[in-house]
Amino acid sequence: LIAAAAKAMERTRASVAAGHLVVRLKIVGKTPLAWRMRSDLDLLRADVEHRAAAMGACSVEKLEIECHPSDAPPVSSGDPIAELRRLIESEIVRSDAFQREALEIGEELRGQLPQECRHLLGADEAGLKDFVLSLAQDGADDVLARLHAQAKAGEG
Repeated sequence: LIAAAAKAMERTRASVAAGHLVVRLKIVGKTPLAWRMRSDLDLLRADVEHRAAAMGACSVEKLEIECHPSDAPPVSSGDPIAELRRLIESEIVRSDAFQREALEIGEELRGQLPQECRHLLGADEAGLKDFVLSLAQDGADDVLARLHAQAKAGEG
């Protein structure tokens, strides 16, 4: 992953005439290591920043992880984190009550933003709903990644 990020930065650096390259990396996709990438984001960022510094005239402004587990293990596996993920995805995030509450919070937040920033949360109600539900899923993924990391640390 670090090598792939470094190659992408090198290709971009070679194609840009600017004196200094500022990079915003977004890693997306499905991988069984999604939980680890989220829980070790600080280490991943440090490695990518080190590679950028070694290239010279390159720095990393932002590193985002939008990876999700490739295929969660079946619930019958006895993995409580997999069961929690299934519950969050199938019963909580999809419930009308959760979606109504999340949308209310999003509308309240949008109302507190300056007029010129409100579009960042969606251009209309459907956009706001998509944005809020995406945040909810990302937050759940972050929490589950930390739980997974703690469970793995407890095994060792």
